[in-house]
Amino acid sequence: MFACCDESAGTRWWVYGSVWLPDHSRLSQYEAEATSLRQQANCWGEFKWEKVGPTHLETYQEFLRLTLAQPRLKFATIVVDTKLFTRADLEKYHADGGEQLAYLKFMRQLLRERIRRFAKKDDPSYVVLYDKLSVAKEHASTFRDVLKADMSNLSLEKGFELRFDHLSQANSAILHLLQAADLMTGATQWAWEGGKGSGKKAKARAEVRRQVEKWAGGDLTHGGFPPGRYYSAWRWAPAE
Repeated sequence: MFACCDESAGTRWWVYGSVWLPDHSRLSQYEAEATSLRQQANCWGEFKWEKVGPTHLETYQEFLRLTLAQPRLKFATIVVDTKLFTRADLEKYHADGGEQLAYLKFMRQLLRERIRRFAKKDDPSYVVLYDKLSVAKEHASTFRDVLKADMSNLSLEKGFELRFDHLSQANSAILHLLQAADLMTGATQWAWEGGKGSGKKAKARAEVRRQVEKWAGGDLTHGGFPPGRYYSAWRWAPAE
């Protein structure tokens, strides 16, 4: 399983997204096809949600079409309502790292629970890449250590070995699947924030959102999809 992760923080909603490509052998062909698209469209800037606009909208849509057509592709996200995550909570549970450490903890939850659900004895290896994070080095290192410990615990829970073949930060500018994670996470966060705005850029974002929703089979703010589905959104709630 090959996974790429990204996060997007809005005024109210924090969204953590992960794109999962079950067939590792598809990655090189996918990357080559995305590069070919760039050549045809003469579009060489990084595909990013913040850059979605009318200028290269058709190229962005074709890039998403190419991505979403990958066999058995999955997208899973955890959505955090910061109205439930108070400043007092931030200071109590994440005082040493603030919002940066909170981000890492939520991403850890998303990865752990997705691997728990996707785990297969005949496909035990995972490559997980996440966009370069603006966090202190010690927090990034701890994040990796905790994920490795989670994998060991999941192996014991499942009764067969699960492992990371690779787990690290990556430069999204050189990996199209990581750029796809950025776009889909951004579209999800924008939807939860209300999809507001006017002008050509907002219209372009609405087009991208509709494209993702057509693939997902429902609104990106719908939290009722089964967790094992190819598209699912997990709305975080604080522990009782």
